[in-house]
Amino acid sequence: MLKKNYSPNTTVLVIGGTGVIGSAFISYINKNKKLTCVSISRKKEHNTKNVKYLSIDLLINKNTNLDISYINELSKVTHAVYSAYSDADKTTKIRSINNYLFENTLSLINQYCPAIEHITLLQGMKAYGSHLGYHKTPSQETDPRTKEKNFYYDQEDYLKKQSKKMKYDWTILRPHAVIGTKVGTPMSLLMFIAVYANLCKFQKLPLIFPGPIKASKFIYQATDSNVLAKAIEWSGTSKNTVNQIYNITNGDYFRWEHMWPKIAQYFKMDYSFKNNFKISNGIENYFDDVDNIWKLISKKENLIISDLNQLISFKFANYVFNIDWDVMADTTKAREAGFNEFINSEKMFIKKFNELKSLNLIPSL
Repeated sequence: MLKKNYSPNTTVLVIGGTGVIGSAFISYINKNKKLTCVSISRKKEHNTKNVKYLSIDLLINKNTNLDISYINELSKVTHAVYSAYSDADKTTKIRSINNYLFENTLSLINQYCPAIEHITLLQGMKAYGSHLGYHKTPSQETDPRTKEKNFYYDQEDYLKKQSKKMKYDWTILRPHAVIGTKVGTPMSLLMFIAVYANLCKFQKLPLIFPGPIKASKFIYQATDSNVLAKAIEWSGTSKNTVNQIYNITNGDYFRWEHMWPKIAQYFKMDYSFKNNFKISNGIENYFDDVDNIWKLISKKENLIISDLNQLISFKFANYVFNIDWDVMADTTKAREAGFNEFINSEKMFIKKFNELKSLNLIPSL
């Protein structure tokens, strides 16, 4: 049987521990009381018994004058998980800022983590050009790189170079559309759908598909944050994952034309694929004064977050619901290597919507 659990007394460093991926992973491994987790992010969180949150801005900190308590925590790290991302308006800026962030991270690890054994780097389907339009599907780990420059490629090359120099192993995981309940991230598809449904419902509208009908007919996929958390642990513990790349998804596929009615049913709404707003103008322009509409909803339902900008990104949603080509990754390689976790995507959405309700982030009715 392939090993896929951390051994006792492991210390895992998570870069981006307050994001959708990082927070789900920390929650998952925190169930193992023998493990210690160290999280680095710009946001400050309260420490728990097994999780130490270090507030370091790796975009501006050169890591030359770390607090002695931080150095002590980092010295115990055996495994690292990189799930950080910094957004920007221009593609060139996104590339440069994320490369800088990753290089600073490895600089910190190389300098302060002498016990490091393995680093897991999170990427995504953009490594296959899923954001550029029609591309080869199912996408496989052996597919050639796109001609477009991409920070995924830069980070991968830099990781390989540094791992040879510093003598640690690496694994790269490629999920897609990670579905988790953490707020404050610009790329939360789950939160957008839930908020959007309630915006429509509040105004007695059907759940209108927020994109062209054509986009609803292509294959799409998602990755449950809990499935990904298990894959991250597996990547750092199995001999099969050493210096390998794996696609990680729920293991199934769907089309929005079939999933959308199921989501509408969950929220007890009618649905429609015919919208009367111009897609080019953006989903946010479908509603008049959308920010105040959400404030009214949050006040009426006593929700914990009334600022819409803290919950969703229309920029991300406009991208997702205008994809009129297949996005489909082949996960055979991961299964052959011993990772067999999966979840039905429809059941995943229902489960996650229920979690959002329990967290008082969306109305319970």
